[in-house]
Amino acid sequence: MGSWETIFVVGVMLFLAFAMRMVPNEQRIAIFRRGRYLGLKGPGMVMVMPVLDQECKIRIGEHGELAAGGMGRFREFLLPVIIHTDAKPGADLRVTGFTKDALQVTTP
Repeated sequence: MGSWETIFVVGVMLFLAFAMRMVPNEQRIAIFRRGRYLGLKGPGMVMVMPVLDQECKIRIGEHGELAAGGMGRFREFLLPVIIHTDAKPGADLRVTGFTKDALQVTTP
């Protein structure tokens, strides 16, 4: 194998090492690419593009705040939420579950 091939193989292995994440069953990763929400990923092995993607780990039981338009603020990230009660923006939220693209939340 030539030196260029070796450098390429090592580069691909480093990229995969930095891109792969293991997500436990009670947690999801919200992926943002260039500021745009892509969805929730997990559980299991998840690929996050280094430099392009920003991630926010969300656990069951985590607290946040309801924002306008069906969004919830968890740390500095706005994520879509599904809430089954009538709550006003600014209300405290607690994550109770996950759907494919949104968090299921309740007010404590």
